[in-house]
Amino acid sequence: TNTPVTITVGNQKEPIGLDDLTGNKFGMAQERSAPSHAFGTWRSLGVRLHRAFQLNAEERKFDYFDEDTAFVTTSFGLFTEDIEETHETDLAFTARVTAGREDETGGMHIGVAASYREGDFYRISFRPEVREANRITLARPESNTLGIAALEGAWNQGRLLLQAEAYYADYRGRVDGYGGGGYLQAVWFVTADNWAYNSRWGILAPHRPAGRYSVDVFARVSHTRGDEDINGWNDYKSLTLGSSFYFRKFRTSLNLVYGESREPIDGEEEGFAVNVRAQYLL
Repeated sequence: TNTPVTITVGNQKEPIGLDDLTGNKFGMAQERSAPSHAFGTWRSLGVRLHRAFQLNAEERKFDYFDEDTAFVTTSFGLFTEDIEETHETDLAFTARVTAGREDETGGMHIGVAASYREGDFYRISFRPEVREANRITLARPESNTLGIAALEGAWNQGRLLLQAEAYYADYRGRVDGYGGGGYLQAVWFVTADNWAYNSRWGILAPHRPAGRYSVDVFARVSHTRGDEDINGWNDYKSLTLGSSFYFRKFRTSLNLVYGESREPIDGEEEGFAVNVRAQYLL
C-alpha cells in the first residue's frame, strides 16, 4: 500500500546508510561499522521528505519485483549543522532510494544514497567499532565540499542474514582527498528465528524473539581508507565476532573486536577489544 509523504523537521538522521539508519540499538553488532561511522553517520538539523510505495504489476520493469510483497522507498532532505555542532556542515542535500522484497522464507533489499555537502571538512576519521575508543584519523584533507556515494544490500533466507555496504567520498578544497570503504556481515540464529523487514522505511525491523528467547551469532569484516594530497593515505581493517541473547525486550551481547592499520596511529598498529552490553529494547 502506498503511504503519504512523511515530512520530518528538526535534528535527525540523514537518509544514508542501512547500518546507521537501523542504529546500534537494534543492529547485529553493538556498534556501527567503521566505514559507516566515517562516511554515513550524519545527524543534522533540516527537513526530510520520505515516501514508501508499491508499484502496480503493469508498472514493474523487473521480474524479480513482480510480487505484491515488493516495496520501494524514496527519501531526500536539505540539512545544516546539527544542534550539538559535531560536524562542520553548512549545507547538505542527501537522498536515498531503496527496493525490497519479502516472501515466506526471507527477502532481499538494495539501496543507493548520495550526499553533497558544503562546509569545513578537515579529517577522515571514525570510531573503531568500540564506543569507548578514541576516534582514529586516517587523513587530513582541507576541503569545503564533500560528495558521498553509498551502496547497500541485504539478503535473508531462513535463519541467515547477510548485509553489506560500500562508500566513496570525495573531498575538494585547499587540500583534496578521498575516502572509502565497506563492510560485509553475516548473522545466523541458533534458535528458529529470523530478521523482519520494515518496508515503510527500507530498513531492518527491530528483532523480536519468535519464542520466549532467541540466540544469534554474527561476524563482520570491514575496511576503511583515507587519503589526501600532502601526507598520503592510511587504512584500517577490522574483524568483529559476537553473539546476542534476546529475552522478551532484554538483550545481552558479547563482541570481540580486532583492528589493524597500515601505518601506526599513536604508536600502535593493531589492537583488541572485548565488549559486553545489556540493553532494554523499548
